[in-house]
Amino acid sequence: MKATTDKAADRSSVVTRLDTIRMSEQERRQAIASLRDGELIAEIVLRAAAGMRAIARCVEHAAVSLASGIKAMLAKPVKH
Repeated sequence: MKATTDKAADRSSVVTRLDTIRMSEQERRQAIASLRDGELIAEIVLRAAAGMRAIARCVEHAAVSLASGIKAMLAKPVKH
């Protein structure tokens, strides 16, 4: 919940700073919409990064398991 509160506070401070810049109301609405779009894109990127980290952990685990299996297989004496 704190992250949501922090995000709202950050947005509020940015919108407040936008209010100090001279621009038309339409430009102001576009700036705020762009800010929202940027937040959505950032959220998508962060979620994708989290997913990629999870995939990387799974691949790493699989590689370690495979290496362990190969090591065990090579350690067994070969009967002729």
